[in-house]
Amino acid sequence: LYINGSMTSLEYYRAHFGSTPQLQSAPLVFADPFHGCTPLRNNVTGAVVVVRRGRCTFLDKAHNVSTANASGVVIVNMNDRIFR
Repeated sequence: LYINGSMTSLEYYRAHFGSTPQLQSAPLVFADPFHGCTPLRNNVTGAVVVVRRGRCTFLDKAHNVSTANASGVVIVNMNDRIFR
């Protein structure tokens, strides 16, 4: 994952579901609501959506983001430890 203008590297893991991501540029948008556990209220069509880890399953978050016509989802870990 490369974020234009980022000053740090980002560690990430791919999900065990969904298709292989294509190399493309897309806007990065925060989900509203940020947890992504309910249908999104903001327009995220074609964007990569950032949601916060917790409150519901990764699958629920991915479903809500997909239903909103986003191109991808990044689930952010706000805890001090890495979730594997």
